[in-house]
Amino acid sequence: MPLTTGVIVSRDDYLRELPTWIDDEDHKFLCSTFEDFQRVIVSGWQLSMQFIEASDSKTKWASKEHDAEIYKVFENYITGKRGNKIRYAWDGRPVKPNLSSGTFLDVYGIDVDWRDMDSSIVEYFADSLKYEQLIGEETETSLVISYEGRTIELSIDEIGKERYNTIRAINKLIAPDYEIRAVLRSMRGDTHCFLFAPSWLWQNLQESYSEQLSLKVKVITETDGFVS
Repeated sequence: MPLTTGVIVSRDDYLRELPTWIDDEDHKFLCSTFEDFQRVIVSGWQLSMQFIEASDSKTKWASKEHDAEIYKVFENYITGKRGNKIRYAWDGRPVKPNLSSGTFLDVYGIDVDWRDMDSSIVEYFADSLKYEQLIGEETETSLVISYEGRTIELSIDEIGKERYNTIRAINKLIAPDYEIRAVLRSMRGDTHCFLFAPSWLWQNLQESYSEQLSLKVKVITETDGFVS
């Protein structure tokens, strides 16, 4: 389980004989009956589903229309507000996750490394779309990116050196429906983080939180890149 480790035993004396690799943070259950065992297993399954749902990105954009719930999540990130903290429990016992329970950038951020294949970069952003198709086809001489019947072709000189060329091309194709912006704090390293969202969302944030937005997220320009 991604949240924590659980151990089930049938007798109390078995708890004292557990191996040393089971530490105090692990959850130990005494199930003397099959019904107890079933209850703990079902509760663990429900806990796993809760974790997956909380960590799963909701940016599989099914529509370009306004979504108040998603806007609120982005708004909280830009303004520094914390959303409701998710509380986990296994068979009534509080659980502290071993792994991240899904920070904003864990859930909505798209990481691109300067060594990634350009066609792979297209796939990263294509995963943010539920119905519309964004496709990248790489040949020996070019990369052809397609979206909603429109295409852009990048030459071999444009790809493979500066990955921002591919990101800029994607942005041109998906406009005016969507836009990719860069997370400022990620732009100092070899891996940069990006946010993919409908254009209405960026426009609303720009109108309401212009200064705060500029401190967190950057519009991608022709001068941006991994190479200085």
